[in-house]
Amino acid sequence: MLMDADIGENGYYDIESSDGDLTYCYSLKEILAIWQKFDSHPRDLFCDSAFPAVPIADVVHRIKQHCDEYDLSIAEFEDIVGWSVEGCLDDPAKALNEWNVVA
Repeated sequence: MLMDADIGENGYYDIESSDGDLTYCYSLKEILAIWQKFDSHPRDLFCDSAFPAVPIADVVHRIKQHCDEYDLSIAEFEDIVGWSVEGCLDDPAKALNEWNVVA
């Protein structure tokens, strides 16, 4: 079933056998595609309780809003949180392909 999610046999093996492989090596979009094969949502794997999904455009908007509120440059925000966001600020859909669960 997972092999149908375009991750291949090696990808399936890595997810099953390597702690963190799913969270480090696959984009948010790829993880969503994998979990859709189970008629589920990634938040069911990563969260203890159900809550509504937040569209990626809202996440990007909240990052900008946070930076404005605390007078942070995007570079300062990136240093604080430890992940790169600047490339996705003008095109939030890019975040689905570029971000993973960890960063």
